[in-house]
Amino acid sequence: LRQLRLLMESTALTQRLVGHDLRALRIRLVTPHHN
Repeated sequence: LRQLRLLMESTALTQRLVGHDLRALRIRLVTPHHN
């Protein structure tokens, strides 16, 4: 049960980090077109 909870927590953390990276990447890709 402890391993499963750690796996779920690490997966949620990974999704959060990936989502943040994708958002930053999207901003980085979109920004040059406006400048």
